[in-house]
Amino acid sequence: MSRRIIIITAIILILAAGGLAVWYFVSSEPKKPEKKVAEKTFLKKGEERFSKGDFKSALNDLKKAVSEDPESFKAHYLLARAYQALGQLDSALAEYKRSTQLDPNNAEAHFNLALLYKEKGDSKEAIAELEESIRIFPNFVGARNVLAKYYADLGETDKAIAEYSKIVELKPFGMDLASVHNELGLLHIKEGRKQEAIKEWQTALSIDPNNQKAKDFLSQYK
Repeated sequence: MSRRIIIITAIILILAAGGLAVWYFVSSEPKKPEKKVAEKTFLKKGEERFSKGDFKSALNDLKKAVSEDPESFKAHYLLARAYQALGQLDSALAEYKRSTQLDPNNAEAHFNLALLYKEKGDSKEAIAELEESIRIFPNFVGARNVLAKYYADLGETDKAIAEYSKIVELKPFGMDLASVHNELGLLHIKEGRKQEAIKEWQTALSIDPNNQKAKDFLSQYK
């Protein structure tokens, strides 16, 4: 065999070996988890449609997302919101509960579950969920504000005052604190604490000199 033939044969063998190596590498590459990819696609579509107010289409996509990945907090949570937007409260309740099981430390999920309980007329469970939301995130002013109102509605005045007072202490940016002081004043009046009420309304006016409610309360009780 001539030297030239030997060289050509060697090159062919090398190329063949390289081809086999490439084939092995490609064939042995791990496959993408199809279910996870599908879940993310349905979840993304559902989230987009929900944000646009297309709740029925969002509901269908989010159901598929949950079916593909039953352990997805976000899929269950958004599905709950879609059900709630469509007035299907029992289904929404089940999904909110599932979402809080999957992520027990999500304050927003507990907050929305509380609002749903209140919508269904269950104040006791609503308060329990709000308290849990605040335990997770103590500076959750929105939850404290709603909890204060629920306490006031149930006649638990001191607890309502405690929540409103905490909001004042936190001084949240953009919140109407004059209105909070007005509410505190009314709660003190209910408890027969006139001077404390007057102080609250005066504080409301110091924050907002044009606050008509504070003016009216002072005119009535001073």
